[in-house]
Amino acid sequence: MEVRSGDQKLSYNSFFLTPYVQADKWTPVEAAFYVPRDIPDNSVAKIYFYNNAGSVPLFIDDLKIDFISLKDEIQYTRMEGLQFPVR
Repeated sequence: MEVRSGDQKLSYNSFFLTPYVQADKWTPVEAAFYVPRDIPDNSVAKIYFYNNAGSVPLFIDDLKIDFISLKDEIQYTRMEGLQFPVR
């Protein structure tokens, strides 16, 4: 997921699907990403799917994207599955 404002990249997070891609099997996957709190109103969020393996077709279905707000308290940053950007 990438968040941009004009020509400036504000946030980029990746989640590798390779462990979940299996031939002839439907695998539900969920991911959560930290996005900076101070994103300008004119920003654009983009979700990319890239299948570089190519040996197994990859189908994305029932995609749901939610933007939620977490409190700044430390216990809320320990959610299971939440991935902070690499600095």
